Amino acid sequence: MPGRVLVLILLAFSSTFAFFKGTWIDLCFAACTAMVAGLICLAASNNPLFSKIQDILLSIVAALIATIGITLVPNGTCFAAEFLGTLFWFLYGSAFMISLTEIYNGQLLCGVTRLALALINTFGLAFGSSLGCGWQRTGERTDSQSQAGIAPRQPNTKSQSYILFCFIH
Repeated sequence: MPGRVLVLILLAFSSTFAFFKGTWIDLCFAACTAMVAGLICLAASNNPLFSKIQDILLSIVAALIATIGITLVPNGTCFAAEFLGTLFWFLYGSAFMISLTEIYNGQLLCGVTRLALALINTFGLAFGSSLGCGWQRTGERTDSQSQAGIAPRQPNTKSQSYILFCFIH
């Protein structure tokens, strides 16, 4: 199971570049995000109570690391490349497709149950993503900013709405 951490780093690294045309900075932040996500998965495999909140915690941490990336290097990074490059591998696409196939073939109980589980887990990822993006510090100014007359930062609702749009559609 520890090899999964390395596999997740390679998957996030490649998907950030292939799907989102990420820069080297995006690739590094995606690799950090994937390493932390792999460690969360490793901890969840050893502790059954921890595995119940794995998806929410994973998406919170991924959103926080991606938010740190776009905060530190605002002009050279892409939030979607850093965040979705890692979370892409945790989406429940195959569970959705299998459940629709089962429903189509008349296996309603199994198909609807699998669909409900995939929806609940996907909404958990979306909820954690929203929490992770919402925890950035907004409206605060340091002393040097107030002396220079810099206005406080506004909340980053653009990245939050982008994440919710990706998960809903």
